[in-house]
Order: sequence, then structure tokens, then C-alpha cells
Amino acid sequence: MDNRPLLLTLLAHLPGFDSCFPLIECLHRRGRVQVETWLGPRLRRTEPRVVQAFQRAGVPHREASLLRLEFGARDAIRRAGAVLTHSDPLAYGKRGRLRDRWSMADGGRVVFVQHGMKQMGLHYTPDRTPWQFHSELLLLWEEPGPGARDTVISLRPGAEIHICGMLKANRLPPAPPDAQIVARLASYRQRVLVCHNYGFESSLYSADQMARGFAMMAQVFAARPDTAFILRSHRGKRHKALQRDLDRLFDGLPNVLRAERHHGPWRFATIHDVLAEVDRVVSHPSTVILDALYEGRPCGVLDNTWPDLAPLHQIGGTNSLAAYLDDPEPMKAASAILARFGRIDANLERAAQHVEQFLGVGEGP
Repeated sequence: MDNRPLLLTLLAHLPGFDSCFPLIECLHRRGRVQVETWLGPRLRRTEPRVVQAFQRAGVPHREASLLRLEFGARDAIRRAGAVLTHSDPLAYGKRGRLRDRWSMADGGRVVFVQHGMKQMGLHYTPDRTPWQFHSELLLLWEEPGPGARDTVISLRPGAEIHICGMLKANRLPPAPPDAQIVARLASYRQRVLVCHNYGFESSLYSADQMARGFAMMAQVFAARPDTAFILRSHRGKRHKALQRDLDRLFDGLPNVLRAERHHGPWRFATIHDVLAEVDRVVSHPSTVILDALYEGRPCGVLDNTWPDLAPLHQIGGTNSLAAYLDDPEPMKAASAILARFGRIDANLERAAQHVEQFLGVGEGP
């Protein structure tokens, strides 16, 4: 009989895997906590490398149907010492998602892992109303936004926040390169990934900002035919309201490609799959910035309003974008950011110690 406390994780989608698996892997290797992970059908279908990652790390997992993931998880949640999640069941929960309700039932214990660098509910809310969290242990990459503990986050009595540094890491085996993509990119001098959140975060980026941003891109893209620009919207999703404008601006430019989650040669590609094909990145303030920097890809920040991202190249117009693309040493600007978020492996060890202490089998860091 295994008397170690059990940490249960229910993974339905890739963002949950990206956020939780590195910590699960670390806890399993340390051996003080028993880990149990259920993988939902959509995750297994859209990203079979997830199962490979569990097998390669020797971490136990269970393949669950959608019905079992929702209805069958109740007993598993009850017997677990805690549930590990990237989506607090109160702050980010959904009324129809039963596993969220059961995670909070009977005083259920939840460990929350931050999943976004600038995350709604942690760093900002549209109306500055505090978001309530159910989790008793919150493992964050860095301190929340200015005054956020008082004005953005509302914690249950006794809940703990621990700042651990960057915890998200790519643990998927490399995807074989797509021959169509490789052939098309081979002739370009430079390959630039441009990630934007226009249309997906309307509270942060107005319609005027979006129009100016796309116009700037179109001008620079057209002026640099020797550079391939890979345009990727929020998580690679399509935004129906933007499709006509994007078609009008970019379909006539042969050096512009689109990396879309559900269409084309990058179908179901992760951000790391796309990063493997580029030299540098432009992004709105988002986790893409850290994904890129930790992969050794320089990143410029589009429409930045966060003072802590000031060390990076700031892109607000054609001149600043051109200057960034022509900078011969663009990674120099990244050193302060990487130092602030720390070494991921050391951060995971620190986070694992906090989880072990929370479950009563360790003294903490």
C-alpha cells in the first residue's frame, strides 16, 4: 500500500499539460508525493506527444473518456490529498464543468500553478474587481501586478502564495519538421514570428490600436521581401471578425505565412513547434515572450504597457520594428528578464518543495 499523499491532476487541454506536467514530473522524480494524472480524449487526440512525454518520464497516467473526466473524477478528487490545476476552480471555473465543482466540495484542497505571464485575474481585471480564488496554495512565477494581492486577488483564509519563478517548460518531443514549411522558409534571409492578441483581448487593445498595428505590419512586411513573417493570433486561433481584414492586408504578400491551430501546415502545432522555425519573435505581452526567450529566441514587445517588460525592444511603429529586426545582438535585451524569472529546473524544485510541505511530507524550501 502506498501511504504517500496523492496529488491528482485532470488534464483536458494542452495549456493544462504545459503548465502542470513539468511540476508533476519533478514531484514524481523526487518521490515524496504520489502523482496521478488523467488525460482527456481531446488532449490525446490533438497532441499524441503528451502520452509520449509521460512514458518517456516514467510518470504514471490514466487515459480517461470525457464522461469519466467529468463524472468519474468525483471519487478520485475525494481520495486525493489535493488537486493540481492551472485553472483555479473558482476564479476560472465553468458552471457546467463538474470537476471544478467537486474540487471545491467539502473544503477540497487545490494547488494552483500560474499559466500566463500576464494573466487575467492575477495581474489585471477589466474593472479592477478582485477575483476570488479557491486554491489554498498558489505557485506563481513572480509577484502579481502592483497591489494585486489587495486589489486583484481575493484569497480564502489561510491560503498561501509562493513566488517560484518560471515553471512552464516544453516537455514534448520535437515534432518532425513539415516539408512544406521547410521548403517555403528556406529561401528567406530572416524568419520572424509575429504573435498578436488583437480581437481576443478587446479590453486591452482597442479597435484603433488594432488598425494601426496591422497597418504597421503590412508596411514593414511589404518592405522586406527577403524576410518571412509568420503571423499567429492568440493560441493560433482564428477570429472570424478579423479574417476579412487579414486577407485584405496580407494575402498579396508571399512572404507572410499564417500559423493557425486548426488550419494549414501548422495545424495543431505548439508555440514551440513554430519557434523552432524562426530567428526572432514579436509579441504582445504574453507567455510567448518567455517561451521565446527560454528557447534562445529574441523577442520584441508590441503595444507594451507593462514597465517590467521595458528592457526588451519596444515596438510601437514601423521604425521601432525595423530597428528591432536589424539589431545584430537582439538577445542582449533579454538578460534582465531571464534573470528575473530564473532557471526553470531550480524553480520546479522549489515549487515541488512547497507542494510537499503543503501535503505534509516536507519542510519547504
